[in-house]
Amino acid sequence: MSAVLGLSLVTLLSCGGEAKKALPPVVEEGPDDEILRIGAVWESRSEASVFQTEPSPFAHTVETTVSVITLKRGEDTATETIEVNQKYKLRAGGEVTCTGNTEATVALAYGRRSTGEAAVQITRGEVEIPRTCKPAGVLGAVQLVPQLVGRFQLRGDRLSGFEPAAEKRAFIPID
Repeated sequence: MSAVLGLSLVTLLSCGGEAKKALPPVVEEGPDDEILRIGAVWESRSEASVFQTEPSPFAHTVETTVSVITLKRGEDTATETIEVNQKYKLRAGGEVTCTGNTEATVALAYGRRSTGEAAVQITRGEVEIPRTCKPAGVLGAVQLVPQLVGRFQLRGDRLSGFEPAAEKRAFIPID
């Protein structure tokens, strides 16, 4: 009998003998929190090279665009800084270079893809970018950048475009 009592006492003490404290609830991270955990300032660089046919006075155009989007926790808008550098080769010979930059406000909508990845939709209206060209007078002083609606998913440490299908940009964190 004393062996059974001793074994019961050892079992009770080895199991702790006290009620366990409840663990705090697990807080699930939202898609905006997940993206902002990686970075608040995101940059995309893209380059387009186009050969043009007559009657265009330009034989070849190269345009480099740098877009920097600054996100803020709890905000459904962000600031986008756009910088454009263009090089035009004239069919008659010579070259025109243009540079311009501006800031725009973009609308954000966070969500998840059906596969579970955090995603953000970025919507920007048409933007006019003032530009300076050399030599002056060949091109206009303003470049129109069309409206943008793109969806980007968080893959590792980058936001990769997935919609529309032609969206090939990717944003990387720079902060």
